[in-house]
Parts: sequence; C-alpha cells; structure tokens
Amino acid sequence: MDYSRIEKPDLPYAYEFTFDAIDAAKACMDAHGFAIVKGVLQDEQVAALKAAVIHAIDPDGKLGPGESRTHTSFVEEVAPMWDLLDCESFMHIHRTLVGSDRLTIHRSAAILRKPGSAPVAWHSD
Repeated sequence: MDYSRIEKPDLPYAYEFTFDAIDAAKACMDAHGFAIVKGVLQDEQVAALKAAVIHAIDPDGKLGPGESRTHTSFVEEVAPMWDLLDCESFMHIHRTLVGSDRLTIHRSAAILRKPGSAPVAWHSD
C-alpha cells in the first residue's frame, strides 16, 4: 500500500526509527509517550496480519466507500496476532520499549476503514 500521500506531522523531534536504533526509540518513548519502529516484521507477517483483518471484518468484500467496521475481539481470535508472541524482533521491541517481558493488550479490536469513512466514536482521525 502506498502511504506517500499521507502527510506526516512536523514534530520538533524524531519519532520514526529503524530496528537498529532501538535506544533512540526508547528515549523517544520515554520523552513523548510513543515511538514508531519500522522494519520489525517481515513482509509475510504483515501480509498475514492484513489478510486476517480483512477476513475477520470484510470477508465478502462488501465494505463500501465511506464505511468502516470493527472486530472487537480480534487479538483473542486471530492466529497471526498470537504468532507475534513467537516473533523475537517484535518481542525485543516490546521488552525494550515497555521494559518488561509481560505483554498487556490495551486494545484488541481491529478496525477497517474505507476512504471517506467518518471517525469512530473513540477516534478523532
């Protein structure tokens, strides 16, 4: 998917990092509450997660322009999400950024939004 048309925020600090810059990502997380670490998952893992979202939310491909749907127990029910627990690169990022090997899932929903869909109640994007 081409994300080049999405304008990134112009923040006075770096917030996107590569896997080998995990210390800088941790410093950003500590200072600003978030960090984006790219290149953690293999393309096949991303494809499996994307396919799982589509299969769980819109298996018949009937979601139209401007529509959105959610699956509120996605993490609990979808195998590719559980496979992340066996993905050492993902767990390394988790352990480093969170400071623990214990995983807490704060949100288990998957959201599929087509262009033009209004924000869902708990989002402002």
